[in-house]
Amino acid sequence: MTTSPKDNGAALADYIESRGIVQEAWWRAYARIVYRHRRVAMSVLAVTMAAGLAYVVLATPIFEAKAQLLIQVQTPEAIQFREAPDQEQLTTDDYQTQYGILRSRSLARRTIEALQLWEHPEFRGRSSRLNRLLGRDEARTDSPSETAQQTLTIDRFLAHLTVEPLTNSRLVDVRFQSADPALAARVANTVAQTYIDQNVEGRFQRAKSTAEWLEAQLSQQRQRVEVGQQNLQRYRERNPGTSADKATNIVAQRLADLNAAVTRAETARIEKQAAYDRMKSVANDPAALDAVPTILANPFIQALRTELAGLQRQQQELSQRLGAKHPDMLKLAPAIEAAEARLKGEIAKVVQAIENDYLAARANEERLLTQLAAQQRAAITQDRRAVDLGVIEREVTTNQQLFDSLMQRAKELGIAGEFKTTNVRIVDEAEVPHLPVWPARALTLLMALVAGSAVAAATAVAMERLDMRIKSPSEIPTYLGMPFLGLVPELDAALTAKGTPLVTNDAPPAMLSAFDELSSSVIIKADPENPRAVLVCSAGPGEGKTLVASNLAVALAAREQRVLLVDIDLHRPRVHGVFSTERTPGITDVLAGKCKLSAAVRQSTITNLWLLTAGHPPERAGAFLGGGPHFRELLGVVARQFDWVVIDSPPVLAVADSTLVVQDVTGVLFVVSTEKTTRDAARVAIERLDVAGARFFGAVLNRANVERHEYYFDPYYRREYETYYGADAKAARPGARKVRPEPAAATATTAARADRSDPPARAAAGGPRNPPPERRPLGGHGRA
Repeated sequence: MTTSPKDNGAALADYIESRGIVQEAWWRAYARIVYRHRRVAMSVLAVTMAAGLAYVVLATPIFEAKAQLLIQVQTPEAIQFREAPDQEQLTTDDYQTQYGILRSRSLARRTIEALQLWEHPEFRGRSSRLNRLLGRDEARTDSPSETAQQTLTIDRFLAHLTVEPLTNSRLVDVRFQSADPALAARVANTVAQTYIDQNVEGRFQRAKSTAEWLEAQLSQQRQRVEVGQQNLQRYRERNPGTSADKATNIVAQRLADLNAAVTRAETARIEKQAAYDRMKSVANDPAALDAVPTILANPFIQALRTELAGLQRQQQELSQRLGAKHPDMLKLAPAIEAAEARLKGEIAKVVQAIENDYLAARANEERLLTQLAAQQRAAITQDRRAVDLGVIEREVTTNQQLFDSLMQRAKELGIAGEFKTTNVRIVDEAEVPHLPVWPARALTLLMALVAGSAVAAATAVAMERLDMRIKSPSEIPTYLGMPFLGLVPELDAALTAKGTPLVTNDAPPAMLSAFDELSSSVIIKADPENPRAVLVCSAGPGEGKTLVASNLAVALAAREQRVLLVDIDLHRPRVHGVFSTERTPGITDVLAGKCKLSAAVRQSTITNLWLLTAGHPPERAGAFLGGGPHFRELLGVVARQFDWVVIDSPPVLAVADSTLVVQDVTGVLFVVSTEKTTRDAARVAIERLDVAGARFFGAVLNRANVERHEYYFDPYYRREYETYYGADAKAARPGARKVRPEPAAATATTAARADRSDPPARAAAGGPRNPPPERRPLGGHGRA
C-alpha cells in the first residue's frame, strides 16, 4: 500500500503534535514572507510615503476658527398654558431646534449677504467633474427664492460650517473652515452675531404678533364681561331674595326649621297615641285602669280613692255590729255611691284629656307636614334659581379673571417689547487661527506609514501566495509531505571559479556543513542491514540533482565509506564532466555487454569514491534500465562491493527512466531547487515515483541564497555555524576530503583486483548476489 504526499503531510503534522513540538509562530512566518519580498514591500511603502508627503506639501492648508455661544433656558412666552414638566421637555427640544437654526440655510444666507461672499472664489464655482459625468447638477434648487448659483454657494458655505454642542452644558461651538484664516474667524463671528440678531428679531416679531392677538382678545373679552354683568343684574331684579350662598338663603333656613318641628310633632303624637291606645284598651277594666300611670299620678283621683276606701271600710265595720237596715248603714250607702260617682267622673276626665292631647298632637303634625311640603316646593324653586344665579355669577367671574389676565399679559408684553433681550450671548469670539487643521502633517504621514506598511505587507503576502515555487525548507513537509533532510546553499564564487562544483576541503564552510548534514541524514534514514543504494532525482532538469548526488557521494566518501557514484541520466549525463573524466566506457556499455564492470568502474580523484559514468548514448534508454533484470543484477553486484551506491537519475517529469529503477534502490532523495521548482511539478513527480513504488528518504533544498535571504533561512542556517568549519576544524575532523592526483593508469583498472580493496575486480570475478532489498518505509517518512 502506498501513501500520497498529502497523507505524509498529515502524518508529519500528527508526529509534530504527538511530541509537543512547537511550530513557528504565525507572526514570524509572516515576518519571513515580508523579509523575503522586502524590496517590493519597501518600494510599495516608499511610494505610499511619497504620496502622503506630496499630499502634505501640495494640499491647500485649511484653517478653522471657533466662536463659542451660550444658549440659556428660554424665558416664558407671553401666554403659557403648559405645566412645568412640559416646559422642561420643551426646553430640551428647543436646544435641538437652536442647533438646527445655526445650521439652517436662512442663517447661512444672511451671513453670506452680510459678508458679501456670493462672489468669493472659495464658495463660487462650477459643478464638480464627477457630478457632471454622473449627470447630476450641484446647482439645482427647488426653492424659488434662490438661484442655482446661490444654492451652490450656500451648500459650499454649509459644508465648511460645523455646529458642535458641548456635552452636559449649554455651550455651543460654531466652527468654520477656510483656506483664509482671517475669513474663517470673520465668518464664525458673523454667524454667531447673525444668529443672535435673528433670535432677537424673532422674539420681537413673536412679541408683536402676540400683542396684536392680545388686543383682539381683550376687545372680545371686554364685551363678554359687560354682557355677563348685565345678565346677572337683570336676573337678580327678576328674582329678589335669591342667593347662590346657602348660608344666606331664608327658604332653606325655614325648611330646616319645619323639618325639626315636624320631627318633634311626630314624636309627641306617637307618645300621646301610645298613651291613648293604652287607655282605650283598659277603659272597661277598673283594676287595670287604676294602674294607668296618668291616673296614679293624679292627686285628686288618689284623694277620692282614699275617701272611697275609708267609707267602704267604715261600712264593713258597721255591717258587723249593725244590721243592713240600720240608719247608719243606710246613711253610708249614698255617701259611698256619691264617692264612686265622683271617682268615675274624674277618671273619665283624665281619659278624655288623654284623647284630646292625642287629637291635638295629630292635628299639629298634619299641619306641620302641610307646611313642610309647601316649604319644600318653595326650596326647590329657590334652589333652581340659585343654581341659575351661580352659573351666571361664575361666567361673569371667569370672564372677568380672563380679562384681567389678558390685561396683565398685555402690559407685561408692552414693557418687554421695549427691550430687545435674548437668551443667547457670545462667550468667546473667534480669533484668527495661526496653524492649519488640515492637512495634519504628522497624522497624515503616520497614516501613510500605517497604510503603506499594510499595503506592503499585503503585497508581500499576495506575492508569496501567488508564487507557486518552493522557497523555504518549511514548505517541503507542508506541500510535498516528506521530511526535509538538508539545505544546500547556492554555489559560492570560489567553487564556480574552479570550474567544478565539488565540495572539498578548500570549499566554503557553508557548503561543507550542508553536505555533511545531508550525508548524516541519509545515513540515519538508510537501513544498515540492507544494501544502501540512494537514487537522487528531481522534478525537472536544471534543479541541481547532479550537484547534490556528486557532493553527497563526496561527503559519504569523506566518512571512510566506499562509495560508487552511478550516472543513469543517459539523455544528459553530467557526472563525467563534474569529475573531469571520460564518459565511456560506462553503464550502458556494461549493460550492453560491450565491456566488463571492472573496466567501466574507475576511481575518482576523491579518496574512497568510484565512478560509473553513463557510457555511450543508447538509442532507447528505457530498454537498458527497465527492459530486463540486467540493471537490477548490476545494482546487486555493486551493492555488495561498496558501502554506498549513489545514483544520479534523469528528471522525473522529463523522462520515465527514474520510475523504472525506484523499486531496485534502498531510498530516493528528492532534490528541490529554491525559487525554481514549483509545488505542482514537485507533487506530480512525487506521485509518479510513488506509483512506481519508491521509498523516500526525504527532500533536499538546493541553491538556497542564504546571503540574500539570511533572515528567511535563519532557523536552518546561520553564519556562526561556519565557525565549526574553520581551517583547523576541517583538518582535524576524520574522513576529511582528500583530493589526490589521478594516476595515468587510473582508467585502466585490472581484473586482478579481487579483494576488498578492488570492488570492481571482485564484481567481475563473480560471487553471491544479494536479492533486491525488501520494500518498506524508511525512518517513518518513506513511502511503502
